[in-house]
Amino acid sequence: MWGVLREALRQEHQGTIRLIHLAHDSQQHYLANELQALAERYPQLLVQLITVQALETTLAELRLLSRHAMALLCGSAESVEIFAKRLYLAGLPRNQLLADVFVARE
Repeated sequence: MWGVLREALRQEHQGTIRLIHLAHDSQQHYLANELQALAERYPQLLVQLITVQALETTLAELRLLSRHAMALLCGSAESVEIFAKRLYLAGLPRNQLLADVFVARE
């Protein structure tokens, strides 16, 4: 997530970039300060640090800004599926969604 975001900003991506970071509680948002600093520097970047308590509200508010929108998802299989389903219902075609599911260590 961090590398993809920084590369998009380095290449001067002009479209809106919305980054939603989901954590179990507010203390688990890694890179929160760095993400907020980038959001202050780049007006096209919207960073939302949410917890599981705000997940349903955040999902309900998801809207596509463009039919050319791309979504990059990463996280647990459950959270990726939840976001993918909501984005699909909001009108994002599956071929405009890239996902990377984290697997548990054995």
